[in-house]
Amino acid sequence: MNIKKVLLIVLIIILVIDAAAIIWLKSNESEIIFDPIKEPLTPILYSDVEYNDITITTKDSVTLKGWEIYCDNSDTLTPWLIYFHDRGHFVSSNLVEYLQLRKLGMNILVVDYRGFGESEGEISEPGIYLDADAIYYYLRHKKQIPYNQIIIYGKGIGAAAVIDVGQNVNAGALVLVNPFTSAPELLQNWYPFSWPKIFAGLELNSLDKIKNINTPKIFVTIPEKSCMPSEHCDQLFNSSKKYYWRLEAEPYDGINHYNYFSGLVELLNSKARFSLGIPLYSLADTLLNTISTQGIESALRHYNDILLDADPKYDLSEYQLDYLGNKLYDENKLQEAIEIFRLNQKAFPQSCNSQNNLAKALIKAGDNNGAEKCLRESLLLNPESNPAEEMLKELTNN
Repeated sequence: MNIKKVLLIVLIIILVIDAAAIIWLKSNESEIIFDPIKEPLTPILYSDVEYNDITITTKDSVTLKGWEIYCDNSDTLTPWLIYFHDRGHFVSSNLVEYLQLRKLGMNILVVDYRGFGESEGEISEPGIYLDADAIYYYLRHKKQIPYNQIIIYGKGIGAAAVIDVGQNVNAGALVLVNPFTSAPELLQNWYPFSWPKIFAGLELNSLDKIKNINTPKIFVTIPEKSCMPSEHCDQLFNSSKKYYWRLEAEPYDGINHYNYFSGLVELLNSKARFSLGIPLYSLADTLLNTISTQGIESALRHYNDILLDADPKYDLSEYQLDYLGNKLYDENKLQEAIEIFRLNQKAFPQSCNSQNNLAKALIKAGDNNGAEKCLRESLLLNPESNPAEEMLKELTNN
C-alpha cells in the first residue's frame, strides 16, 4: 500500500471521528452545557437557620422550587442575594456557601432552574432565561424588595442567566463568578477538535449582552473550582462599560474563601453601596489546624478558649462544627469526629442535624445505644422530613 492510500485512509478516519463527535455534541449539547441534576430539596436541619421552602411559576407555567434563607436579625433594610447556581449543581448542593453569604448580612434566594432539583420541565436556553426573569420578578415585585437592595449572583451557567436578566432589570450589583463568553466558545475550549463553534446550537452569548448592562458588575474567577476558562472572564470584563471591577480568588481548600468574600464585601460596600458585615474567621478551619498540629485535646481546649473569650472574629454557626465533624468522619478519624459532633450537640441541643451527625458517628464506632438515644431525641425535635427515622429503623432492625 503506497503512502497516498495510507494518508487517504487516515484522513477518512479523522473525518469520520470528527463527524461522529459533531453529531454527538449536537445531540447532547444541552446535557453537556447544563448537566442538570434531579435531586430532592432536602430540609435545612440547622436550628440556627431560618428559611422557607418556596414555589415560583414562570411565564410559561413551569413550577420552580427553592429556598428563602434569612440572615440573623433580618429586617426590611436587609439586602437580598439571588443565587444562580452552576451546571451540575442543585439548590441543596451549595448549602455551605449560602450559610457563609448570609453571615455577611444578606438574605438568600436560591431556586433550581427547570430540569434541576425538584423544579419541573426540561432545561433549555430560552427556559433558563424565563426562570431567571421569574425568580427576579418574585423578589422584586411579589416580595416588593427595592432594586438597590438586590444583589444578583451567578456561577458559571448561573452567570449567563444573570447577564441575560441583567440587561432588562435594575439591581444594586451583579456578581459574576467564573462566567463564560458563549456556549460555542466554551465548547471550543472543551472539545477543540470537533468544530463546535460552527455546529453549536446553543448561544448563551454573554459577550454581546454584557455591553448592554450599566448595573455595577463584579467579575470573579476561582480557577481551581471551575471548568470555565478564566480568559472568558477577562474578555467579559474588557467588554464591559460603566462600573465594573475584577476579583480573583487565590486557591484555598478550607470551608471559606476568605480572600474572595473579603474582597467581595469590600467592593460591595464601597462601590455598590451595600452595608454588609466583615467576613468572620472560620471556626472549622481554625480547629482543623489545631487538630492537625496538636491533636484533638488541644483543639477542644482551643474551642473552649474561644467561647470564654467571646471572640467576635469567629463564625460560631452550627454548620462550622458540622463541616469539621463530617470532614473528620470522611477521613475515618472517627474519635475526633465524635468529639466535634458532641461539641455541636452541646452548642445546639435543639438541632436535629447535630443529633443525627453524632448518631451516625456513634453507629460507625459501635455505640448503638448512644446512637439510638440521639436519634430518638432528634425525632422528638422534628418528627417530619427527618432522616433520623430511616437511621433508627435500620439501627433497630440490625
